Amino acid sequence: MMRLDNLSLLCLACQLQGLALFHSGFFSMRKVLPGHSSLADIPPEPGNHGRQSSPDAVFARVVLMVVDGLRADMALEADAQKCMEYTSHSVQEGRAWAFVAHARAPTVTMPRIKALTSGTVPGFLDILLNLGSGAFADDSFVWQAYAAGKRLHFFGDNTWLRLFPSIFSVHDGTSSFFVSDFTEVDDNVTRHLPKELSSSSWDILVLHYLGLDHIGHVSGPRSPLACPKLREMDTIIQKIDHSLQAEVHSTLNLSTQVDASVLPNLLVVCSDHGISNAGSHGGSSDEEILTPLIFFSSAFPVTTADFVPHAEQTDIAVTLSFTLGLPVPRNSLGHLLLPVVDHLPLRDKLRFLHINGWQLTVLLAPSDSHSLNRGHALFKATEMEHGAWIDLVHAGNVSSKDLSILGSRLMKRYQEALQFMSQSLGESLAQYDVYSMVLGILLEFQVLLILLLHPHFQFTVVPPTAALSIVFGVGLLFLHTVLCTHPTPPALCHTNALIVFLSFTTLACLNGVLAAMLWKFLQQHRQAWRNTVTNKQRWLLVGGMNNVRTFLQLGCVGHAMSQASSSFVEEEHMIWYFLLSSLWLLIGYNVWLLNKACTWQDEHYMWWPKMLGLLIVMVFCRLLRGWNQTGVNWADQADISDWLNSPGNELALTAVSAVSLLGLFWLAGGPTFSFFGRFLLAFGLVAVWAYRCGSGTLTQPEMLSSILSSEGVREARLAYICVFLLLAISGIHSLLGTCLGFSSSEDDQPTVLAGTIKLCPDNKRLGDQTSLTPHKNTGNIHRLYARWQHNECTQQCQKRERQMGFNGASAALTLLLSLLLRPHNLPVLALWLGLQHVLSSWVWPCVCLPPFEMAIIYYWLGQAAFFQQGNSNGLATVDVAAGYTGMSSHSGPLAVILTAFCTYSGPILWAMALIKEIRLAPLHTRVSSIGAASRALAMCRALPLTFYLVFVMVERHHLFIWSVFAPKLLYETTHTLALFAFLLIFTTCI
Repeated sequence: MMRLDNLSLLCLACQLQGLALFHSGFFSMRKVLPGHSSLADIPPEPGNHGRQSSPDAVFARVVLMVVDGLRADMALEADAQKCMEYTSHSVQEGRAWAFVAHARAPTVTMPRIKALTSGTVPGFLDILLNLGSGAFADDSFVWQAYAAGKRLHFFGDNTWLRLFPSIFSVHDGTSSFFVSDFTEVDDNVTRHLPKELSSSSWDILVLHYLGLDHIGHVSGPRSPLACPKLREMDTIIQKIDHSLQAEVHSTLNLSTQVDASVLPNLLVVCSDHGISNAGSHGGSSDEEILTPLIFFSSAFPVTTADFVPHAEQTDIAVTLSFTLGLPVPRNSLGHLLLPVVDHLPLRDKLRFLHINGWQLTVLLAPSDSHSLNRGHALFKATEMEHGAWIDLVHAGNVSSKDLSILGSRLMKRYQEALQFMSQSLGESLAQYDVYSMVLGILLEFQVLLILLLHPHFQFTVVPPTAALSIVFGVGLLFLHTVLCTHPTPPALCHTNALIVFLSFTTLACLNGVLAAMLWKFLQQHRQAWRNTVTNKQRWLLVGGMNNVRTFLQLGCVGHAMSQASSSFVEEEHMIWYFLLSSLWLLIGYNVWLLNKACTWQDEHYMWWPKMLGLLIVMVFCRLLRGWNQTGVNWADQADISDWLNSPGNELALTAVSAVSLLGLFWLAGGPTFSFFGRFLLAFGLVAVWAYRCGSGTLTQPEMLSSILSSEGVREARLAYICVFLLLAISGIHSLLGTCLGFSSSEDDQPTVLAGTIKLCPDNKRLGDQTSLTPHKNTGNIHRLYARWQHNECTQQCQKRERQMGFNGASAALTLLLSLLLRPHNLPVLALWLGLQHVLSSWVWPCVCLPPFEMAIIYYWLGQAAFFQQGNSNGLATVDVAAGYTGMSSHSGPLAVILTAFCTYSGPILWAMALIKEIRLAPLHTRVSSIGAASRALAMCRALPLTFYLVFVMVERHHLFIWSVFAPKLLYETTHTLALFAFLLIFTTCI
């Protein structure tokens, strides 16, 4: 026989297998051409008199300065003069060419470095490789420069060294993940500049500064620390620009000089990504994708522009390749930025555009419809006109003015063709494995049906079911063999034998289980469907609350169906807020009906405390809803957290944080908690407050300024120690409770009911007691009563020890979350605990919901809490800084664990509250309660996940597939993994 909670675990395991299959098909590798470009492959100039040689270099030396987390508005808008005076004045006065470069999602460092060096669009799963990527195998201007014998030096983010090992002859890398470091991570780069700028031992110098990004993660881009860091970057830009210009003379004639030693130098200032107002990145908001791209050179003519043009981040690789005399990377989708070579003759610019277009036609060649591509046709036509223009130049019978007009028209047509071809190539990059996606969806659907058909009964897999599984599996293999072993199989067929075998085996087993459950379900419910009756009085007084159950089911289905819309995915928090508000109103209506019935029986019955509890719950939910605005449409609207974090409200934030910490101590340190545990909790919360004061996020008293450490690392570690000690105390109390449980068996345990002593036989449950005859076996009754008194005392001790153990774990979790969450979210944590207390003490005792409904409600509360703390379905709201709380060096696994705890603090806390409610169930019903709650949680995960996978497959060519649907898919996967881990603990430790 299979317990219901074990079935839920198996179903979640099958869901994870289905997700793995779907991911392997959805996040497929992008299509690329192997190998590297070569100068020998570059076509000659069009026309009968075109040049055969490849273009020469335009600049002698290039400095590429990447300022991590630099947004376009920080450097290019009017307010930029306050913090980046030299940069903004250079752009406004026309001494530098500026662009607003678009970075595509995911906006994290490693994929963005790949994009700006190779001109390609990295795959979405590169975000998972950001923590540890190997060497970059694709063609890039870095590899081309190395192959051409140019000398490359690098200083900064060691991601470059992982992507391009053995390329840089001189390098000094720094860790990009220790976000608490604002100063040393940049000083380690700047200290090399005096030596490098005075040396001629390099041709390309790459600098990657991380301090601004770290400030954004920890304090936000509007932090008082941001402007001083921007001034520091501006000073470095000025220093490099003046040094490079000092190497050349202002009287250079670029059209006649061919010696590389006298060519001008180039400084390129850019950013890999921006940063959101919340202090993170990874999504697709304007603050994250709009970055500055500025070129400084003494060769540029002084001109002013009315506006800053836009460009793509992939254009950097093409532009640098042309300016250095290198071939364009083979898989580049970028365009040449013409203003950078605007000082060159018209013929040279047309030559660059022709090579750029030819390279894109090579990428289009593998496509069957490349000849029908509008950009391809326009390029071929322009190429012929270009050849005729070259012949006119060679003939010399056309005026220079006319040639200039014709050449300008050719440049516009070339640019238009490049735009069309790049757009077409970008749309065709995604390569999906529909076969794996369909197999994954089939697994998810079967798991969902099994959970729906297994509400109240257990089953055994009988031989006919096994036979049906074998038949189904053989049928699937036969179908696969017929369709996919043809010499030219369909594109959706999968050729990996291991994946096919595992998928079909799982599908066959699930199909057999599903068939057996369906047959038994029909047998059990055939008679019930014929004799369906409704008992309204029993529904009111017993507490069935069928309308609440129906609403919960309809709410789950409605939420699952809403995921078909990208707008609902972006604003999912609104759905949870609406469902919870409606739920409280419905429960209040049922409580009113129940109170009306009870008041009719008892005129002294008090109904208002229960309604007051529901009113407090709704007030708490409304306050939590307005604390952090999230999503897309209303994310920029002012909320409570924005007011607390705004300049001038530091004292208010400090006071609110202090009051919240006091509230956490009162709520987490309950009366059943030991004195030592309460002391550790209080000491840990004080350490949390001291950590925030030491790190500068809260205002610290002057008397403590000499005591607290400069970065709060010591205080945070004290809080960690308190967390570990609380967990140790919790383990000791739980172990004592378990030992007491072994010493006192639940079997043959006497109980007192209505003044009569009764005994529970070995083969009976607690509800099936048999009475003892009072006038017989009087001595046995006295001995039994003495034994009952001893067992009753033992039970009370066992219950107390286990309760103290659970309270210790809850207090440790509360302390950990208070340390990881931002100070403005400490009141959110306190409100969650207060909401749990009100529900447990005032609402649930008068509602009497079954465990199934209770688990769904707590799941809803956890989902709403995920958004109440400021999270969203975008990757930009992940608080990376939480992973480095109390750390002085980078530790990848520990940072991932802490970041996960911070991100999912709301669902984790409500999961602990659900465990607490299940522990309150009578012992003889606890197993069934765990099974019902496990099935409810598994269904809440299976239903939206199954529908969402279908929506993602259908809308895989949607405009927002990578900016909206793909991040949501990663969150769904993480939710499933977290729920599997929780149920594993939930079913084994309670």
